[in-house]
Amino acid sequence: MDSTMNYFVKLFFLVALSFSVIFSSVGMGYASEVHPYSMWLKQGESFDLEQYLSVNESMTAGCNEDCFDVDLILYDATKKEVVYQDIDANTNPKITAPYDGDFVVNLSLPNCSLSRGCKVWLDLDEEG
Repeated sequence: MDSTMNYFVKLFFLVALSFSVIFSSVGMGYASEVHPYSMWLKQGESFDLEQYLSVNESMTAGCNEDCFDVDLILYDATKKEVVYQDIDANTNPKITAPYDGDFVVNLSLPNCSLSRGCKVWLDLDEEG
């Protein structure tokens, strides 16, 4: 009887674990997405990324549902000048390299509803 009980206990936990994995991954939304650069920033914080970009290559940013604005600014790494920016009030800004070169991509979080911060991310735009 003990081995039968052990079998059913193990089976119960296996089924419960399977349902847990299935239902938690369905409800995760943005958290289950893979982004090359993702982090938590508090309102007013920013992140810089040095990146080589080819002409017309783009990068996009995004944030979780607690965020109301993300900004992207593209600087020429040598001249330290702004060459492109998307600072409109939106949660999916996009910047595009005007020429081949080394750049600094600045991602900033002007508006987050949580004091602990919001999840933000930066991606190379596959669509170009």
